Amino acid sequence: TANLVLSTEVMATITGECVGPVFVLKSVVLNNSYVPASATYQWSTSSGTLLGTAENQSVTELGTYSVKITNASGCFGIANITVDAITCSVPKGISVNGDGINDVWDLSGFKVKQLNIFNRYGQKVYSKADYKKEWGGQTDKGDELPDGTYFYVIERVGFDSISGWVYVNRALN
Repeated sequence: TANLVLSTEVMATITGECVGPVFVLKSVVLNNSYVPASATYQWSTSSGTLLGTAENQSVTELGTYSVKITNASGCFGIANITVDAITCSVPKGISVNGDGINDVWDLSGFKVKQLNIFNRYGQKVYSKADYKKEWGGQTDKGDELPDGTYFYVIERVGFDSISGWVYVNRALN
């Protein structure tokens, strides 16, 4: 007599969380059809671009990602996740010096509904709805703000508001 061995599909899901300033996608297996040490992983974008082969994958852009997990017997499962906001850490400063690096405040992954920036006296100096990365240390009228610390309130779509400070530095290094 022969024994019949049935293999099960690897059932998994993906979670996403900040690990320090990095947004990390983590594969979570929902059944016991594999041993993590012997499994292989293939992370990819929705367009099929391979990102990595580790159990977890860091990402920096919004989009849909998938992981294919294959166990030692060749059975596999695919899980998908749509990353619609990456809000690990708000940039603490901009260096508005025309070098093309960090000249504007990039909040493109934060799903900003409304951004308000205030000077040290509490006066609103800049405001923008549906903000992505337009502020380069200017007022609503387009005037350059001096070097210094500014305070912000970020209202987000579907997430809690964030407040804090951002430093503007115009000096060339």
